Amino acid sequence: MWWSRALVTRLQNTTRVLTWIVFLAVLLGCGYRFSPIGGSASPEGGGIGRQFHTIAIPMLKSSTTFPGLEADFTTAFREEFISRSGLELVPEKDADVVLEARITRITAAPSAYSVEEFTLGNLKAEYETTSRRTLKVRLWARLIHRGSGRVIWEEARMEERGTYQVGSDPLLNLHNERQAYLDIGRRLARRVFLKTVERF
Repeated sequence: MWWSRALVTRLQNTTRVLTWIVFLAVLLGCGYRFSPIGGSASPEGGGIGRQFHTIAIPMLKSSTTFPGLEADFTTAFREEFISRSGLELVPEKDADVVLEARITRITAAPSAYSVEEFTLGNLKAEYETTSRRTLKVRLWARLIHRGSGRVIWEEARMEERGTYQVGSDPLLNLHNERQAYLDIGRRLARRVFLKTVERF
C-alpha cells in the first residue's frame, strides 16, 4: 500500500540522518587534534593543522660520540616536518608544539665477511675481513604542547637500522658510515612525523 511505502522511505531517510549524526559526533569527538590545512593529514603529505601553526625542533641530544650526528638528525627532522606538516618552524619560545628527541643508543656490528688468502714462504693461510657493518640507532622522542606542557605523544624505544660497505679505504668507510646514519635519520624522522599524524 502507498502508506507503507511512504513509511519505509521515511524510515530510510531517518536512518541516513542518524548515521550522519553519529559519524559527525565521532569525527568531532576526537579531542585534541590537528585539522587539515589545504589537504588531508595523510602520511604522504599535506598540512597537519589549523589548531597548531608553529613547531619548534631543538637540536637533538645524543649520548654518542659520532661527530655531527646530532646536527644531521636535527636537519632530517626539520626537513621532514617543514615539507609535510604545513607548520612553520620557529624558536621554542614562539612555538605551539615542541618536538624533543634524544639518541639514546647506537650499536655497530659486522654483518658480512670476506675471506682473504696470503702466502708466506711455503705457508698458506686465510683470514676474515669485515665487508659490511650494521648500525642500529635507538631514539627517545616526544611532542609537547608548549602552552600547557601536555605531552601529546612519547616514544622511548624507537629504532632503525642500516648497513654500509667496508673496504680498505678508511676515508671511504667513514663516508659510507655517515651515509648510513643519514639514511637512518631520515627514516626516523618519517616515523616521528607519522606518529604525530596518527594522533590527529
